[in-house]
Amino acid sequence: MGSQKKYKTGILFYDVSMNQMDIQFDDETMYGGLHHGECLEVKVSDCWIPVRIELNTDWCILDENDNEIDMGIHWLDARKEMEV
Repeated sequence: MGSQKKYKTGILFYDVSMNQMDIQFDDETMYGGLHHGECLEVKVSDCWIPVRIELNTDWCILDENDNEIDMGIHWLDARKEMEV
């Protein structure tokens, strides 16, 4: 029987100590650092949209059409599909 997947939700933020984007989940656990090219979803105007993390001169998130999404102060609602 294959593993199941579910979404864990939390806050996307820039972790200065790791120099990486990370997610602090609602259960207070951490994802452990996102790498460039990694996919997740962020909430924009109350809608979840698929994005990926990229690193140019700074970390950014791109939608599926490669448009950059304004991260403001690097705190966005985020969710990541996880195996359970």
